[in-house]
Amino acid sequence: MTTMASAVANVVVDRNTGFNVNDLLLVTSNDGSVPCTIMQLSGAPTASGGNWALPHASTALYNPATPTAVFTTASTYGLRDTVVNLGTFGQRRFQVVCNSGANPVALNTCDLKWFDPLVLAAAPTMANTESVVSQVIDLQAQYGVAPAGSQIVNQWVDATGGWAGVPTVANLARIKAVRISIVTRGQLENSAVTPASLVLWDAGLPSEKTRALSAAERRYRYQVLTVVVPLINVIWAGV
Repeated sequence: MTTMASAVANVVVDRNTGFNVNDLLLVTSNDGSVPCTIMQLSGAPTASGGNWALPHASTALYNPATPTAVFTTASTYGLRDTVVNLGTFGQRRFQVVCNSGANPVALNTCDLKWFDPLVLAAAPTMANTESVVSQVIDLQAQYGVAPAGSQIVNQWVDATGGWAGVPTVANLARIKAVRISIVTRGQLENSAVTPASLVLWDAGLPSEKTRALSAAERRYRYQVLTVVVPLINVIWAGV
């Protein structure tokens, strides 16, 4: 509804329906003369002379502090240009969360939880995350890796070293599967009923993985679920 004075100025539109904080906005010019821009709504729409101003401050994850550091020429938009609300982009993270202490111990309660790290600014707790299943004390995963140009997994690797964070493009193409181990815990018994360690997955590539238990933890019964998930789209890609 108005021309932006600069690339960091609010985008002014004619209505506020459907806009929520953290929504991603696709802003386009009507005649195609200006490159499209992805912005993130950093605050609630505010009334502006009968219209509504959409802030996209650098405090939001997808808004750079200095647009010119990302674009050769930062784009501005004007009257009759278009804003499309793409909604909220989320990441679903799974984690074992306990009601006291950061790690499972003999006397606390832990669940397998999920949350969106792009939305949750605080540390995950029982209260601010969504439960998947209760009494989970461990969650482990490894990548199943094939040689370059092959579809046959011949190695299982932790997400460390060259596989941590975002692996290289070449290494990403080699990940063909993920194997996951989930450990659940039953009720407290009067004496030790479980061996000193649990096998999370059998010996293989590179080796057997186990979880040691303290004397107090051995007074619980445990169940280990291990599953291998093929990454079907990667396998079909033939790379």
